[in-house]
Amino acid sequence: MTLPLRYYKLLELRGLSLKELGMTEVALAKSDALKALTILQGGAAVCTGGGVVYLEFGKPPRLSAPYQWAAGRLPLESLSEYAVRSIDIARHFVANFPEPPEPAVGYRLYIVEASDLSKVEAEQADSQLGRYILGKLAKLRERNGN
Repeated sequence: MTLPLRYYKLLELRGLSLKELGMTEVALAKSDALKALTILQGGAAVCTGGGVVYLEFGKPPRLSAPYQWAAGRLPLESLSEYAVRSIDIARHFVANFPEPPEPAVGYRLYIVEASDLSKVEAEQADSQLGRYILGKLAKLRERNGN
């Protein structure tokens, strides 16, 4: 299953470029992020793994690290349950994020199709294991004075 064409059109027409941050993705204004989530909600095979909030577009844009959310899959949770729950979490976060005095907030949604989910989860596990091993190696080198 592929993502709905309406979702891609929304990104194309309303997306805010993150090229200044060295990324090829786009972020969406609050109302557009909520529209995107509504478009994606109908497809049980689409999950949002979380997202981040970017502030100060064009000044240049910067990542606001404290403002992120995640929606990992729970043990024994079916893909359809995860899809519904993850979209609900994203919608709740975006809808309740306080508006700054200047409307310069963009939301980057991490969208994953269910068919790609096991691959993404495996890559995340590999990445976490890799960071763990690199951290341990760095501590050993530090201890040995290397």
